[in-house]
Amino acid sequence: MAAKCDCGHQDLSWINCSLCRSGRTGLDTYHRALANLYNNSLNQTTRDTKYEGKQLEEGENEVKPDLNEAFSSVMRYLNMASSECEKYHCSYKSHPPGSRQEKHQARYHTSPDPVGNSSQKTCHVHVEACPGTYSVTAMKHYKSSEKSKKSVKLEHGKSVSVSFDL
Repeated sequence: MAAKCDCGHQDLSWINCSLCRSGRTGLDTYHRALANLYNNSLNQTTRDTKYEGKQLEEGENEVKPDLNEAFSSVMRYLNMASSECEKYHCSYKSHPPGSRQEKHQARYHTSPDPVGNSSQKTCHVHVEACPGTYSVTAMKHYKSSEKSKKSVKLEHGKSVSVSFDL
């Protein structure tokens, strides 16, 4: 009679137990991520009331956020992370010249210096994408509220050039 593993397998071979541990770890990670999704430690975002405390009836499908809500949630988290990072890096009066902290501060947490006429500055970005219709948004700076949005229809084998005046 084969001994029973704590995973439930009848076989104690290391490969089965290793797979079980990996499965349990993945499942635990998933459950923690799911719990943390709505329990943000910074308490800056909260679940919508339509998701809170709702018990599903038999045969009722779970209401999931649409794509726009998902992207806005990601943007909120990125903005929070960026502001926390900026607070940390700005809390130091000075960094040694050439240090990683100084380069990080200059790259991510300072506005670009206005040199000359900003309308003369150009930025070229090449993106390869599958055929379809896309919405493209451009901003002067990631903290800028000034945005420009254009819709682009991409056909198979064609290229499209999009210009923004910011």
